[in-house]
Amino acid sequence: MSLGRAFSTFGLAVISLGCAAEDEVPNDGPILGGPTAIRHRCQVQQPVLRVPEVTWPAFHLSSDGDRRLLARSEAEGFSPASRIVVATQTPLGETDLQIVAENSAPGSLDLLDFATRPGGWALVYTREQAVEVAVHDGTKMEVVPIPDLAAWSISSAQLEAHEQGWWLAFQDASGTRAPGAYLLSLDPGGQPRSAPVPLISSAEGNLSYTLAPRAVAWSRRGAADGDRSFFFAPLGADGLIGPTHKIQDSWFWELTFSGSAPQILALPSGHLVAFPESELRWEDGSPVDPVTGEEEAKQGRKYVARTTLRLARFDAEGQPVSPSRVLMNPEPHREQVSPRLFNFAGELGLIWSTGSVIYGCAGCVPDHDLRFVLLDPHDLTPASEVLALPYEGTGGLLRLTAAPMGSELGMAVHITHHVSSEPATATIRCD
Repeated sequence: MSLGRAFSTFGLAVISLGCAAEDEVPNDGPILGGPTAIRHRCQVQQPVLRVPEVTWPAFHLSSDGDRRLLARSEAEGFSPASRIVVATQTPLGETDLQIVAENSAPGSLDLLDFATRPGGWALVYTREQAVEVAVHDGTKMEVVPIPDLAAWSISSAQLEAHEQGWWLAFQDASGTRAPGAYLLSLDPGGQPRSAPVPLISSAEGNLSYTLAPRAVAWSRRGAADGDRSFFFAPLGADGLIGPTHKIQDSWFWELTFSGSAPQILALPSGHLVAFPESELRWEDGSPVDPVTGEEEAKQGRKYVARTTLRLARFDAEGQPVSPSRVLMNPEPHREQVSPRLFNFAGELGLIWSTGSVIYGCAGCVPDHDLRFVLLDPHDLTPASEVLALPYEGTGGLLRLTAAPMGSELGMAVHITHHVSSEPATATIRCD
């Protein structure tokens, strides 16, 4: 195994955030190892169940305030997607199936992202060589071609609703723009307001980011092999980012089965960011030297890796509220990845994947399960017990999407195998 693969999963150093007196969150140890204020009883209402006899190459679950909506592409077996649909989920099943696009040529459809706002939704997808945005205002759907973007060159597309319409963030490999991410402002009907503006510069590439209506968090690879840093910045109404704060420096390439993008949640008084924190050591506990580590591994030294999650809060102006906090103490040979944040049951909901570290992959299959907890929105104290959602079959639960509706949290997740995946759903209820 190369040291590059070893460092693909593990970060090393953390820069603590500055403190603010107002709404300070104590930094006295792991969140899940400290005091609790249990006031919700959460249980698995529907266990993780594979969706039979279908293939969803891509799917995104969201809520528009009154409904839980699932956008997905559909395919037969391993064939290319044949159509893109949006379905309303209810306790009695799916209703109001909206066909967004159907296949006009093999391999021509690709669902990129989906977002909702009260009473409406939007999704971005590629059809043949075009990039299109479909917007539904609660009454009718309109499809808007996005000029100067091509299906073959766009990547990492993200949609996010904001007060004046929609944000579309993307990277463009056409060579007509400098490397990095760009932001396009769309009106409520999906029409571009102006040309895209630079969002995040990244000459080194390997950029991962997450949008909120008024902020963006991202990780970016540095000049050194495997060097990765995590950042947060407020986002103005004009699409320009404000002062940038570095959250973490680490040795962190892409995870074996999960990306390294931090997750961000808008709060009434700011934002909460979740991101991975990891370390890679030798069996005797000594740190691995990135310069000599690969040669030492070839001589028989064994790695011990562990990774956890860390939470950082920022106020409405984008300033750090308090030092970031680690979610749990890391365990040897275990990783906590793919966090998802949401407002649920009057608390902060956090769900993530946990599984075995894969040090090298030659036909490997992940074994990740899901974990869920509610946290107090002011001091991050656990407001529920940690709930486990295992999967009894082969494969790991990764690339989760979730949406709350009332007292229920609906989930759709990929059962991930070596080079393929299957869709599955689950539901949690909290009282």
